[in-house]
Amino acid sequence: MMVGVPVLVWAASRPLAGVAVVAALVGTAAGTRRASGLVQCFRNCEGFAFDVGDTARVTVTRSPVDDPN
Repeated sequence: MMVGVPVLVWAASRPLAGVAVVAALVGTAAGTRRASGLVQCFRNCEGFAFDVGDTARVTVTRSPVDDPN
């Protein structure tokens, strides 16, 4: 709470920078949730795939534990 007051004063004095910081925090939070979902999917399914553009698909899978390589 005590840190919030100087941050609010700074954001009020520099509104464009304040909006940029809020946008960065929201983006980081969304990215963290997405990464958490991918980790959970990787643990359950042992892999995941995503499309890159309209022509490529990237698939990430885990190697079997008994694979010597």
